[in-house]
Amino acid sequence: MSREHKPFKSATQLSTDAVIALTDLVESVHHTISRTGRERQASLRTRGITGLVYRSIRGITALSGRTLTLVLNQLEKDLSSADPSDKQLALLAVLNGVIGDYLANTENHLAIPMQLIEPPEPETTNQTPAILLIHGLCMNDRQWQRESHHHGQALQRDLNLTPIYLRYNSGKHISTNGRELAELLEARFQDSDQPLHILGHSMGGLVAHSACEHARQQGMSWLGNLEKLLFLGTPHQGAPLEKAGYWLETLWERNAYSAPLAKLARLRSDGITDLRHGHIRDEDWQADVSGATIPPAPLPDKVKCGAIAGQIDDRMHAWLGDGLVPVESALGHHTDPAFVIPIDPDAQWTCPNTGHLDLLSSECTYPLIREFFASPSEH
Repeated sequence: MSREHKPFKSATQLSTDAVIALTDLVESVHHTISRTGRERQASLRTRGITGLVYRSIRGITALSGRTLTLVLNQLEKDLSSADPSDKQLALLAVLNGVIGDYLANTENHLAIPMQLIEPPEPETTNQTPAILLIHGLCMNDRQWQRESHHHGQALQRDLNLTPIYLRYNSGKHISTNGRELAELLEARFQDSDQPLHILGHSMGGLVAHSACEHARQQGMSWLGNLEKLLFLGTPHQGAPLEKAGYWLETLWERNAYSAPLAKLARLRSDGITDLRHGHIRDEDWQADVSGATIPPAPLPDKVKCGAIAGQIDDRMHAWLGDGLVPVESALGHHTDPAFVIPIDPDAQWTCPNTGHLDLLSSECTYPLIREFFASPSEH
């Protein structure tokens, strides 16, 4: 993963608080990557010469632009390996989720380019359906493995589906990622009649919906290949808990790689802001800025759509949902009929005692996923 260095264009756009937070992030990740085991520790500070470097950076935060350059340059060195580890890639995904819009706008090499990850030698034909798995905020294509389960591998084993994984910068506008995905899929499925299924976790479901809407508006041909679309913990009506910072705090609690995010709770990328409201089109977030409200984009025609919600405690109100996404939002419900996401009621499920990240591994979730993709399509 060698990179030719480019200067940062607008480092002063970030506040001093952001510089301190980003410094904390890099130092915490140094600590996390170097430690053994998964135990939680009270302090995530480094020691010795490394600790002195970070204390010095904090001491010159008035030079915010120069400081940010130093911090990002240090992080780029950490990620310069030709064969980065899972921990390094997890860190990169976290960073992109939090400030990925900034990285992309400044043409920083730490910005993740969107790409489809396919098996090196796929054993498939046009008659074997492909399934595209789209990860959520601050995650990457390698993180479908949770505990001992992997949805993509399980679907390949049980249903002979060919998994394709999307890697993308989750800090960019969801509408931007949706447009880029639509263009990638148009190139991938051009002149092909291979059936396509999509499984989107969290933000990944919104990116999938956005791509479908862009394809519909542009008359793209790949939409004719799409047969099934399953939303997994996707905040169609937004994630109100994100407004209180619980999103980052919950990731901190449940994902060891995301612990440094606790230091970045005040930062909001375009992607996080879109996730908060469920925005999937340019006009959605543009209308929000102007104070207007517009009905949601339609689901794609002739595509079987389903949704799975998590609920961490049956005794608590459904608004808490999986800890991040309310049940009603994950199922597309709304008190105003004009804003309902019209998912077939027979293809809506709620998994009890299941948190947001547990949707990737709970005993409740996978049988429903398998049932959905094994059932007849609407084509």
